[in-house]
Formats: sequence, C-alpha cells, structure tokens
Amino acid sequence: MAGAVNCLTGSTFLPGFVGREICLNEASVQKRGSVRLQPQAMRRQQSKSHHKMPTAVQVSAADRNVRSRGNTQVSTVRQEESMSTPIFSDVGAGLTMADRIRAIEAEIARMKLEVAIQDEAVIGVEQEVIEQQEKAMDLFRENQEAQTTPAAPARHPYAHLQVSERWEEIQGSENWDGLLDPMDPVLRGEMMRYGEFAQATYDAFDSDSHSRFCGSCKYNKKHLLEKIGLKNRGYEVTDYLYGTCGDNPMASFFQRFDADHKDDEKAWSRESNWMGFVAVATDPEEIARLGRRDIVVVWRGTVTKLEWLENLRDYLAPSELDRRNAGETPMNITDLKVEAGFLAVYKTKNEKSPYTKKSARQQVLEAVKRLVQKYGQEENLSITVTGHSLGSALAKLSAYDIAESRINHRTKVHCRKHVIPEQWGEDHELSDEDSGYSSSDSEEEEMGDIPITVYSFGGPRVGNDAFRDRVEQLGIRVLRVVNENDRVTKLPGVLINEKWQFLEKNLKPFWNWLETLPWTYSHIGVEFKLNNLNSPFLRRTKDPWNAHNLEAYLHLLNGFHGSNLPFSPALPRDLALVNKGTNLLTPNHYIPPTWWQEENKGLVLTEDGHYVVRSRDIEDFPEYDLDLDEDMENCEFQ
Repeated sequence: MAGAVNCLTGSTFLPGFVGREICLNEASVQKRGSVRLQPQAMRRQQSKSHHKMPTAVQVSAADRNVRSRGNTQVSTVRQEESMSTPIFSDVGAGLTMADRIRAIEAEIARMKLEVAIQDEAVIGVEQEVIEQQEKAMDLFRENQEAQTTPAAPARHPYAHLQVSERWEEIQGSENWDGLLDPMDPVLRGEMMRYGEFAQATYDAFDSDSHSRFCGSCKYNKKHLLEKIGLKNRGYEVTDYLYGTCGDNPMASFFQRFDADHKDDEKAWSRESNWMGFVAVATDPEEIARLGRRDIVVVWRGTVTKLEWLENLRDYLAPSELDRRNAGETPMNITDLKVEAGFLAVYKTKNEKSPYTKKSARQQVLEAVKRLVQKYGQEENLSITVTGHSLGSALAKLSAYDIAESRINHRTKVHCRKHVIPEQWGEDHELSDEDSGYSSSDSEEEEMGDIPITVYSFGGPRVGNDAFRDRVEQLGIRVLRVVNENDRVTKLPGVLINEKWQFLEKNLKPFWNWLETLPWTYSHIGVEFKLNNLNSPFLRRTKDPWNAHNLEAYLHLLNGFHGSNLPFSPALPRDLALVNKGTNLLTPNHYIPPTWWQEENKGLVLTEDGHYVVRSRDIEDFPEYDLDLDEDMENCEFQ
C-alpha cells in the first residue's frame, strides 16, 4: 500500500517515512513555504492536546502564506477554528475504502508537487536577494579601496596636446611661419606652459620686506612646482639661480629685508636674490608627448612697479661674453653690445654672499652644461629659456651665452678597446697601462647643436643690431609675446631702435653712424602681438602695470584665435588668476583685486592668543652649494 490513513485521527502515513507522519498544519509551513515532516511522537502529542486534525481553512491560510513570499504580515487563524474539520474529510466521499485511500494518495502527491513548486520559487527569490547582497558588498569593497588607494595623478592641462611629431616646428625651426595667425592650438599650449613656468618664479618668490627670508624662494626645489600648483608637469628642478648687482642702478629690482632692520643678522642674505631655476623633463610620458627631453631655464622678472625702468642706464656696453671664441667670431666683437644694467645683473658676483660667489651667468652655464653632459647622447634634446619683463632680458642674454659658449654643441664618442693578439693566447691579460684608452682609441661623431628656443613675455630690448645678428647667426629662435599697451616692450631705445632700420638701405652712412650711438637698440626674434582691449573679460584700460602683468598675458594668449576671429578662451584656465596681482577683471566676475597672498600675510595664532610670523620649514630654507668655495678656482665661466 502506497499510503495508509488512520481512520481514528485522519492522519496520513507516507511510504518511505517509517515511524513518521505527514502533519499538515499551519505550524509546519515555514517561511520558505515548504511542508516539513514531523516525527510521529510530535504528531501524537498534538493529537492528544487537540483531539482534532488540521482544517481546510488552515491549509488555505498556509497556501496564502506560501504564495505571498515576503509578506511579513502572515495570515493566521485561531487554533480552535483550525482544528474543526479533518483535512481529507471530503476526499473520496462515497467511495470504497480502497478507492478513498487512492484518492487521498493522489491529493497528497498533488499537494507535495505544489509545495515543491512553491519552495523552488521561494529559493529563486532568496537566490536573487543573495546575488543583490553580493553585488552590494562588491560595490562597498570597491568604494573602500578607492578611498584607501591613492588616485592616479591628474595630468596637466596641456597633456592632451601632442607635440612629438612637430616638436622642432613648435620650437621655431621655421620661425613659427603660419602658426601664429591663426593660432596653432599646440603652439598656444606650449607658449602657455612655458609662460606658467615664468609665472612660477613670481608665485614662489618671497617679496615681503618684513620677512627675514625676503628675496628668497619660499620652497625647496624638490617641491617647488607642486607647491605653486604645477604638479605633474613631468619636470625635475635641478638648480636654483641667484643674482646680485652691487651698487648698479638696477639694485632697485632686488628685494631686501626692511631697511629699518639692516643690521639684523637674521636676514638670510642682504646681497642676493633668488632669480629663477633650471629644470629638466624626466617623466617618460611627458618626454614622449614632447618628442624629446627638454632642459628649461626660467628667469624671474620684477615683482615691483615699473620704477626699475627709470633706473636703466639706457646705454649699451660691450657684452664681453664671447671673448673665448673671438678668433672664430665672424664679426668685430666690440660691435656687439647689450644694455649695461641687464649685463650687470647677469654677470655680477658678491664674495660676501654664499649664494652669489658665482654670478648668475656662471650658475646657469654650469647647470646647463652638466645636464647636457648627462643627456647629450640622446637623439632628441632641446634647451628652452623663458622669462617675463626683466626675466625676458636675462633669458635672451643667457640663451646667447649658452650658444656662444658652445655648451649646446655635442659629439658622440666611439671608443675602440685594445685587442689581444691571437699569438698571446686568450688567457693573456693586458696591463693597466696597455688596456687603457687614449685619444687614438676614440672617434668623434658630430651630433649637431642642441636647438635653443626663447619664449619671451613682455620683454624689453636687450642689445644693438650686432647682438641681434649674432643671435640669429647662432641659430637661436626667439618668440616675443607683447601686449600693444605694455610700454616695457618699447624700452629701452625709445628714440632710436629697429624701426629706423629702413635707413640702412637708403642712407647707409647715416645708419652706420646711428649704430655707434650708445642708445641704439634693436628687438630680436619674431614678434607676436596681443591687445588687452580685445578681451571682453578685462577692463578697458591702458594702465601700464596692468598691461604688463604676466597673468594678463596668459589670459590674452589663451583667448586669441586669429586677427579676425572673436576672443574666446581655448583652454579651461581660471579667470580669477588675472586678478592675482591686478584689478583687470570686469566687476561682474566679483573677483577682488590683487588677491594672491599668504593667509593672514603669513601670521599664525598661537595657543596663548598671540599672532606671530609663521616659521618656514627647515627644508624650505635657502640652500647653496656647500662646495662652492672649492669650485671657484676651477670655474671656467668667469
């Protein structure tokens, strides 16, 4: 018999469950919606307690609970009602006992199948919930990892501009012919990138006369670019440049500790100023983008108003920078002259200061030479010099000096090692003397000169016609960015300058005489002209200080597309930067003028409620070459 019914209780026994009974009541239907099998002893205890079997009403309630799957409000009935009618009382009514048993068995099989289907559906729902929980946990772990793992460094704003295939053209190999108007977007990016290097010298310079570090750089060279917001540029700063000028009228350019405290021994230096830095591209991605390794020399301009212009001696003096190659120079070197004040800043040294025992000239030539010796065997290498205002004048002077000193000239040396004659045997060892190299063991292959490019911003004239001609002869490319309303670009040589050069063709004797005068100047390189009145973001003013501001230059460069095209910023550069040191932005931008300064002007509140000057980190103290004294005797650039 497949199954048997206890006629007294109506309980049903199923085959394969010896000693156990199926007891279909609401308590046996669990949350998963399946029917559970209970031991016979438990069934008997239920039977003794209630004397009645589960009713159809209870089965119906259990069925509703199974179908709802997830409804927390389980429908229940009172115990008294649930025990009123046997569950199979109407199954097989009027049939013989054998047929009734078979009908009950069929009903049980149907119920088991239905419960199994219900159970499988509930398991599916549970599995879906589990999968959702696992996905949520995976997302949580990802968020946790994102918070604990350092984000990849963001590339700089010009990283998307690919220079590699055109780097020589961008650096001026064709004098930027066809690239300026309309403006080539890659060239714009490179001009702005070098302009931001020049701006870095202003942002990092301590010009506070109340600071005992006045005239120094605020930051250590290892962290300079990061501290001023130029991180991830792919360059490593290798050297700082310092300058002095003694009693030269250009002394007003230099920033010093407050004159009332001239006897204060705490001042870092009373004779020197930080003038800029030398850096080299070291990041593989940036080198690949540029198409070469780039050595950059950056000169600081003036942080004061334009009074320093009034102190220019405004006369030309022999440069005396090319005397080492006088025999090779195809011109009379006495004809080559540069402005005396610029030359003094570049060449003066001061034995009293550990920072300027070597002149700025000596410092920059040695730094560039060292980098050329280190990287000179690389196929693609460039030297770029940049600066603004007086920094532009020093950039032109130093670029000329690097080329005239032939520091950018390089050769590849091929060495041949001594070969051991066969008759000596393979085991024969050469003596140290025999195995050495001599000049006869090497061959030199000309690699050509490293190209030198100058990006000048708001720069004055530097020298005379002979200086200009020699710069061109040496292959130096100069791109001068000027603002039409910037009067610095018109000085010195207001009266006699390159605009009179038409006389050379028509009145050559008169022109030759003018060239001998000590105030005849000439611009060099290619001029790229901007106008601050063309920007709708700027006040319509011709104020000379605002027109000369470097941040204004970078803003104008960013918005220029062509002479006949509307002004529109090409790159997402913050407009607020224009007002760092000016009041040029129109009022509707709500940016205060001259907002760039240290918080509370460098004062900090102590625990006892007093404001004191913030201490500079030891690593940011001005540093100098400790071996400078030993190197002085061997310095080849005097």
